[in-house]
Amino acid sequence: MKKTPVGYKAYTAEMMTPQGVAVTPYYMIVSAYDHQRQDNSILSIMDKLIGRHLKNIILKGRPHVGGITYDPEHDLLWVCGRKKARAQLFAIKLTTIRQYPADQPQKPIQYQYSTLLKSITRASLVSYHDGALWVGRLFQYFRG
Repeated sequence: MKKTPVGYKAYTAEMMTPQGVAVTPYYMIVSAYDHQRQDNSILSIMDKLIGRHLKNIILKGRPHVGGITYDPEHDLLWVCGRKKARAQLFAIKLTTIRQYPADQPQKPIQYQYSTLLKSITRASLVSYHDGALWVGRLFQYFRG
């Protein structure tokens, strides 16, 4: 997304890196960040029943957005991010996602909840199960 005086203008980014997938009753949502770290991270919203892309939603800043999950009890999409060198978890109501227009320049979507996690510096996965959010970091080990 490119910032303009009236908001953000959609464009086709060649370096968006898909990260997480969440399924809701009506949508399949994919998170992605700009691999070149120039443009905002996004959520790509697809109609689950017919498989059609509906819109991209602009997020604040350039978080990695590695983990996303749907909380059916509260109708929230939870997303992993990072702020002030701490792992961040933020939530967006599905009604806010539904109301986000797809056909005009937009500003980043408003989060309903946001919190910094004190025990970890980075979060790359989140899952909702049995009334609780499970947040963690995926470690990769390489042999040379």
